[in-house]
Amino acid sequence: MIEYFDDIKRLLYDGVILPSVGTIIKPIADTYYTEDIPEWILNKAKARGSAVHLAIEGYLSNGYEVIEKSYEGYFKAFLTWLDKSNAKILEYEKVVYTSRFWGITDLIIELDSKIYVVDIKTSSKLLTELVSLQTTGYKICYQDMGNKVDGALAIHLTKTGKYQVHLLEDKTEQFNELLEKHEEEK
Repeated sequence: MIEYFDDIKRLLYDGVILPSVGTIIKPIADTYYTEDIPEWILNKAKARGSAVHLAIEGYLSNGYEVIEKSYEGYFKAFLTWLDKSNAKILEYEKVVYTSRFWGITDLIIELDSKIYVVDIKTSSKLLTELVSLQTTGYKICYQDMGNKVDGALAIHLTKTGKYQVHLLEDKTEQFNELLEKHEEEK
């Protein structure tokens, strides 16, 4: 039995709390985020990402175009990508899981007859290696749930209203190594 608690971001699988994809890849993520970055900058980036994701979710679920003025460029970039890409949104903010771990993927899309797991980023620099690991975890989960996945994309949104789409590398071997290490340390 699966139970997801959105307010505390926890997933129980047969009564066991599963680690998230973010928890599993944390040892790699920690190598990118050093103590040189002030906490207030990290908090500001996190708030921006959350606000943009919430606006995108509101748009996809209800057609609302509501976003704080300081983040309008990011939202505009998403809307431009959506219009130009001809992607069909199959799911958004989808909780995905296996019996060993879980995550929430931003989008599942169909594009050119292929199915992609998509992660939306608002960071100043896209950390492709890290996002590849993250989306690999989501792909493994989505496939384990019985779905077809052809690949993963990152949509990097900017404050100027521009975007870049990145086809991400599959990192299944590295992800599984991190998962094994996490399970050994439990």
